[in-house]
Formats: sequence, C-alpha cells, structure tokens
Amino acid sequence: MSIFPTVELRWFHSGTPPKAIADWFDLRCPGGDRTPPETREDLYLFLPGHDYFNLKLRQGRLEIKWRQNGGGLVHFGDRWQGYAEFWEKSICEGLHANLPNYVLNNGRWIGVEKTRVQRRYAIANDREIAPISFSEMNGTGCNLELTKLAIDGQQWWTLALEAFGEAPLLWDSLEIVATHLSQTYPDNLHLSRSASFAYPKWLEVAIAA
Repeated sequence: MSIFPTVELRWFHSGTPPKAIADWFDLRCPGGDRTPPETREDLYLFLPGHDYFNLKLRQGRLEIKWRQNGGGLVHFGDRWQGYAEFWEKSICEGLHANLPNYVLNNGRWIGVEKTRVQRRYAIANDREIAPISFSEMNGTGCNLELTKLAIDGQQWWTLALEAFGEAPLLWDSLEIVATHLSQTYPDNLHLSRSASFAYPKWLEVAIAA
C-alpha cells in the first residue's frame, strides 16, 4: 500500500466545458502540450453524508482518501474562489485482498466515466512555475486537470488543482500554481465557492439531480 498526502482545489459544473475554458486549458496555460485525453470508468462507493471519505475502484486497484483538514475558503484574484482541502490518499493493489467481500457485494457502487486531460507544474526558486512532464514525479509540484464526466445519463465537468510531494510544501505549491494560472483564466467564467467541493459531495449532488 502506498500512502501520500495531497491538497486539492476543485470545482464541478453540469454540462460540458465551455469552449473558452477548453481553449484556455489547451492554448493559454503555460507550458507545451497537455497530456492526451484519457478515458476510463471509476467506481465509487456511494456514502451520502460522508463527504470526508472517498473510496473508488480504478483499473483494478483500490484508492482510499480521507480528508484530514477542510482547509478554508481561498481566493485567487477575482476569478477563482473555492475550498482547498487536505487529503491522505492510499492506493492498494489487489483490491480483493484489501476490501471485504460484503462491501464489494452489498455497497452501492456508482460508475463515473471520465475523460481527462492534465498539465503538471513544478515550483522554481523565484516562485515561478515550470511545466514538467508526468514522468517527473520526484519532489513537489501541482497538477491541473480538466475532466469531462458522465454519470447516470448526465454530463458534468470538473476543473481541479492537486498538489503532490512533501506535506509541508503542498499548500505553497497549490497557491503558487493557482495564482499564476488564474491570471490567464477567462475573465467572464469565474469559478465560485458554491461549486467547489470534492468527489464525495459531488456524487450526492449528481445523484440528487
């Protein structure tokens, strides 16, 4: 089992990403090419009322996330406003050895189809950001993702930042990357705190829609 901390800032909206946001991600974000679109289906254990816990099955492995700290409301200019959350993530290979059969057989599992593109940034000494490839996992940095979602016949999309690396440096990484990226984000498509939450809460919202 691998365990590591992360800090995330995420927004969800129904429908598909507006063209201006897709163009911003593809053309205006710092760095070269983004990753190619990756499509997969993740299965989430649906636990309404427990937005601090996230359990999913992804490509034959089990991923468990516990929210350690709800963080607080953060602002990046007047375009991004949301909640940064500290999580602990565990990845388990061989899911049948790690997940009790009664959970696999009796829990309510929700399938979510995802098509995701990503960018990755490291932090330079002068608090600038440097695009890096996804083969570079050492050290501390921050991912940016834009993902199309399909759940129960509905279309959604999510934009998120996820800082990785050493725990004491996670917030600084997310703050620096978000500060830079928000400056080029479309001015008329603000991301607000009302749409800012993690996957467990989004599942409740989407299922209730």
